[in-house]
Amino acid sequence: MDDTVNITFVVTGIVFVAVNLFMACAVFLYRHRRGRRAEYSPENKKARVVAHHSDLGGRRCDVGTGLFVWAKFVTVPKEANGG
Repeated sequence: MDDTVNITFVVTGIVFVAVNLFMACAVFLYRHRRGRRAEYSPENKKARVVAHHSDLGGRRCDVGTGLFVWAKFVTVPKEANGG
């Protein structure tokens, strides 16, 4: 179980840093500038594909680490014999 907590801390820490870096870049790149108007594009296919694949990658990492820990949890120790 300690492995689960450690993996969770590492993964959530990496995600926390990545999200904050993304927000800082977005604030810097898309700040207000004179003479520039915002563009409304509700059907941006590229943004939808990127969001889908990043979500899918995150879910794969989450399930992958969970399965790794689960395999260690359900493995019978060698010193445990049948009788």
